[in-house]
Amino acid sequence: MHVILITNYPPDRQESMRRFGELLSSGLREEGIDVTEWQPRALFLRGANRHAGWTKLLAYADKYLAFPLWLRRQRVPEGSIVHICDHANAVYGRHIRAAEYLVTCHDLFAIRRARGAVPGEKTPWTGRIQQRWIANALRRAPCIVAVSESTRQDLLVHGGRRDEASVSVVPNALDPFWNPMPDSEADPLVRRAGIPSGAEYILHVGNNNWYKNRTGAVRIYTRYRDEAARRGERPAELILAGAEPDAALAGAIGASGARDFIHTVSRPDDATIRALYSRATAFLFPSLTEGFGWPPLEAQACACPVVASRGGSLPEVLGDSALTADAGDEAALAAHLLRVVSDQAERARWVTAGKRNAARYSVADMVEGYCAVYDAMLSGGA
Repeated sequence: MHVILITNYPPDRQESMRRFGELLSSGLREEGIDVTEWQPRALFLRGANRHAGWTKLLAYADKYLAFPLWLRRQRVPEGSIVHICDHANAVYGRHIRAAEYLVTCHDLFAIRRARGAVPGEKTPWTGRIQQRWIANALRRAPCIVAVSESTRQDLLVHGGRRDEASVSVVPNALDPFWNPMPDSEADPLVRRAGIPSGAEYILHVGNNNWYKNRTGAVRIYTRYRDEAARRGERPAELILAGAEPDAALAGAIGASGARDFIHTVSRPDDATIRALYSRATAFLFPSLTEGFGWPPLEAQACACPVVASRGGSLPEVLGDSALTADAGDEAALAAHLLRVVSDQAERARWVTAGKRNAARYSVADMVEGYCAVYDAMLSGGA
């Protein structure tokens, strides 16, 4: 078998998609499968430093003009599978010189937002055109693999897919990189991130996308802190790691009565995030929805107990391995934090459950799932 993976445009720096492509590529190669990777290259964007105002337009030219022209010139050997690793690139399907290809769909959030389905969130007209283009490409794709049953249902309900057999589920794998870091390695990285040595903290990792609910994390933490203080307990602090805070998050922190105990770690590298997971007392993840949800699994693999919402895919990904409540029930999520931070035995229980859950998401299982789809496509099956 020969698999051609179409991966993402490097200048976009989409870390989760980069990680997915790397895990799949390495896993397939370990199984002895011949893998070729195709991706858009920075051609027009190469001189963008001289044309800063044109950066986005030049990137579009690389992705939607130069790369499709290059694809049309490529011959796909007989018996090969072409796999588009990100649904946002489903538009490349019409340029592939092969009758069959598949697309991995991670979520439909951008499409639903562009259609006005997310209250308070607006997409510029250029984004609406782009998402309509992607949605049409997903409808035409002969085979789609969703990363969760939640995402599969979104495709069937909102994505215009009528043939249920053409949409299967293969859960994402968890990178083995995520495992407990020894204190001797973690402490220097945590201090370098601006967190005092020995500080007890609750961790959140995420970006500023609307569904990550980072402002909700601030409100939940404030509730937790107030209740801990009322009980005469010393509260843990809150670390928000990931994207630099946007205006909404900065405003929420500034308005919080706990603002002096909320700290941000912007753009940490993977080693720093692993250190933060490994030293955190608890991990808070109150997303409104998720297509899969890697961060809580990463936290669990690093022996950090998880308090999470029940948004989107999270119930199926976490099962009963975490303390959960609806994202809107901030009082319940704050009570879960208090429970896991205050009680060492309780914390140990959820650490054990979390590590057992994270172990379910192996690269070998993901590769086995995709190989079953590849085999079915090559044999003419769904």
